[in-house]
Amino acid sequence: MEIKRRNPPGRSVASTGKLEKAGETLMASGAVIIDHADTRGLDARRSTAARLGYPAAAFLAFAALAYLSIDLTRGEGRIAVVWLPNALAVAFLLRPTAPHEPALFAAMFVGNVLANTAVGDSLVTAASLALANSAEIWLAVILVRRWCGNRPDMSNTHDLARFMICAGLVAPIASAAIASLTLVGAAGLAIAPILRWAMSDALSMLILAPSALVLHDAIANIRKPTPPEISDWLLLTVGGTTLTFAVFYQTEFPLLFLIPPVVVAHAFRLGALGTAFSVIKVASIALILTQLGRGPINLVPASLDVQILVLEGFLASCMIVGLPVAAVLATRDRILGELAAGKKQLALLADNITDAILRYDIDGRCTYASPSVRNVLGLPPSRFLGRSSSERVHPDAQAAVSDVEEALLTGKKDKERFTYRRYLDGADGSPVFIEADCAVAFNPETGEREGIIVSARDVTNRIELERKLKRATAHA
Repeated sequence: MEIKRRNPPGRSVASTGKLEKAGETLMASGAVIIDHADTRGLDARRSTAARLGYPAAAFLAFAALAYLSIDLTRGEGRIAVVWLPNALAVAFLLRPTAPHEPALFAAMFVGNVLANTAVGDSLVTAASLALANSAEIWLAVILVRRWCGNRPDMSNTHDLARFMICAGLVAPIASAAIASLTLVGAAGLAIAPILRWAMSDALSMLILAPSALVLHDAIANIRKPTPPEISDWLLLTVGGTTLTFAVFYQTEFPLLFLIPPVVVAHAFRLGALGTAFSVIKVASIALILTQLGRGPINLVPASLDVQILVLEGFLASCMIVGLPVAAVLATRDRILGELAAGKKQLALLADNITDAILRYDIDGRCTYASPSVRNVLGLPPSRFLGRSSSERVHPDAQAAVSDVEEALLTGKKDKERFTYRRYLDGADGSPVFIEADCAVAFNPETGEREGIIVSARDVTNRIELERKLKRATAHA
């Protein structure tokens, strides 16, 4: 049996259809609202994960690096001669946009305290030394951001120099001053632990932090290397690694002087990334072989921890020599690129502008003539260069040109517009009239007059129309 749908009394079929469509629209809107709610919920979960994940990762990484640095490189004392976490923390804070920096600092502080207690410090000593490290990281980040911006560029000479001063000198000294309050109490008035603290932090900061920043930028802006770059990488990597291994495998001769040229070669051919790669490669090979009792560093009559500190100083010197070279070359390439781009833009304007552009020096001699001079003045640019403005002037315009030039060069006027008859007449022998806008060129540093800039155009048609209009008016 077929059941027919009946409309309620007083309601038409059309009105029922409208209600059904309204219901469908309402359901669709509800689905959109649900989708938006799901999106907000997903974003909230991601935000919560980021708030918890970054501090947790910072806690674990700092604790592990601090413990390894102390346990492996402190020798018979308390202070690590290779201190990794501070430099890597500074590099991290100066690059990725990590949320909730206070939480990161708190997590790194707790991780540092945990590592200090794990190597035998009391809770008070562990917290005091961790506070010194936190102060170093905070001060380095704040000073670098203030002097170099939020993203210091290690291929920029100014940023590099300021970074080395802030993070490699000021921050470690301040940290050592804070740590001295604890170290003096633990070791009496001995100055050696304080100096070791400052030196190990400064040297690690100078080696690791720039390398980490350069590596991050290279990964963030990764590109396919050109064939010449691949050849340079292969040649320098194989040759540099072989030479470094040979220098640090033998213990008979002090051949450390052979390493800086390798680093500088990387700087010249491969830039900041090549320099950082070279120093890290040398550091890895030298550290392993030195701990095995090989290499020129073992010629130093001192304990292993002191030898490693000497090695760290040598590596920092390589970085201080190589990275500025790479930065200078990068700055030079950047300036040359900007100059080339500016020259290209000027050439584009000069080649396509309709006005003739000429520049005269203070003696009235032409030092520049645009290609459009040929179309406007009837002669190629070469016929104007090195010549006086009065050499290519029609006798009828000689007085006007001389008066304008004298007024501009003597300071009576800074700008002038006038119309004169061109030196060459038209192909049919008729006169050609030029309108010239002249302006004084001033030296931006001294403010003195350097010459005159002229922008000239052909206004023959306008002059002829004006003359016809005058004649028509006179006959009217």
